[in-house]
Amino acid sequence: MPFISKNDLEKIISLERDIAVFEAVSVINSSLQSSEEIAQIQEKKEKLQQLKMRFKLNEFEGVRIKKVTESRSGNLNFKPSNLLDALIKHLNLRNDAALSRALEVAPPVISKIRHGRLPIGPTLLLAMHEVSDLSIKELRALMGDTQAKFGA
Repeated sequence: MPFISKNDLEKIISLERDIAVFEAVSVINSSLQSSEEIAQIQEKKEKLQQLKMRFKLNEFEGVRIKKVTESRSGNLNFKPSNLLDALIKHLNLRNDAALSRALEVAPPVISKIRHGRLPIGPTLLLAMHEVSDLSIKELRALMGDTQAKFGA
């Protein structure tokens, strides 16, 4: 089974999402599509096919994803699960499912973060900030992220 990097996985997911959205909209409003939009989606389909061919994938079955166990700075104390636990306690929630509802994300996203298969992205970090009223700096400290900020 080939390893696939997080970046390549994100590209594949993004391309598949864009194609699915375009196709769903085209079913509803077939007369509103320009030839430029059709060319763009065709280009995305080709990129997607190239990425899948690179990893010999038809779907994601059989693909192992490397765990995200350290921050980019190599901090061994980096544990996003600590942040999830702190948020559950801070918001007086019962479990990960309640946290996923509070953050308006699918429950598997929280599970993947907890088990180190998905990093906490900037959008999710902002959602955590908005829901908890904790600063971004506090949230990053809770997960053990000590990486310096850009330009600091």
